[in-house]
Amino acid sequence: RWRRRRAGDVPRVVAFNKCEDGRDVSGADREVAARHADVGPLLVSATHGDGLPDLLDALRGFGAAANSAHDDGDAAPAVRVALVGRPNAGKSTLLNALARSAAATTAREAGVTRDAVEAR
Repeated sequence: RWRRRRAGDVPRVVAFNKCEDGRDVSGADREVAARHADVGPLLVSATHGDGLPDLLDALRGFGAAANSAHDDGDAAPAVRVALVGRPNAGKSTLLNALARSAAATTAREAGVTRDAVEAR
């Protein structure tokens, strides 16, 4: 499964990529996502920009919550994002869309981005 187990108090948003042209997600996947996510499921298309404003709003909300919980005078904690999914699910394209840069190499064939990529 795309999500094996819940790990602590880490906030989660579930977004299904490649949902352009009216493409939808199965009811079962939506059900599992709704059970395990704090936000979502969101339908996005990184290639076309569909749903990205909602995803960015959710991530900003997590950042605001982290900043309000942080009050010891040090720098606010960074919000870390993990993009997980099956091969050729559009994770690198989604990263590039969120980062607004070409942080990860993308191609039509699966397996082009094999190493961890960091973007800010």
